[in-house]
Amino acid sequence: MQIILQRDVPNLGLVGEVVTVKSGYARNFLVPQGLALVANPKAVRHWEHAQQLTEHAKRKAASEAQGQATSLNGVDLTFPVRVGAQDKLFGSITNRDIARALVALGHPIDSRRIVMDEPIKALGVFQVPIRLTAGVVAEVKVWVVADRTLEPEIVEAPVEEVVEAAAESDEEISEEYSEESVEA
Repeated sequence: MQIILQRDVPNLGLVGEVVTVKSGYARNFLVPQGLALVANPKAVRHWEHAQQLTEHAKRKAASEAQGQATSLNGVDLTFPVRVGAQDKLFGSITNRDIARALVALGHPIDSRRIVMDEPIKALGVFQVPIRLTAGVVAEVKVWVVADRTLEPEIVEAPVEEVVEAAAESDEEISEEYSEESVEA
């Protein structure tokens, strides 16, 4: 019996091939499992038409992905981050952060498409690849810069004022304890 394989079957063939198998194997296993169709003229025409539709959809998706890649290749993202001593980042820039920034710019990208071995944990400029489809990759430039506005302000007071304030608070505390011990 001749069948058309709908999926790859080990030791039998690949998707779309017309192969000859014993009728019991086809009726009892391949067709019920959805691995194959009986190869009559109508099924062959239907399979060929489905293949043409699939190829057309793949070409259309590839052209859309190529257009999206050209628009993404010119995108620069800037992430102002808090830094500590020796410009060490508090936290990191992940693929989700990049995806959110791209969505905010009008480029809806799934974070799983952004290829990063590990999160960005340093200041600098990084080229981050985005895999849109098989064979179509765009690159986005990510700038990680220190945000100096987020640093805590250091208030410099003269030493004499700090010492006087500490002495006054010590006197108040000692007066409270002396009054409590007299009452008891």
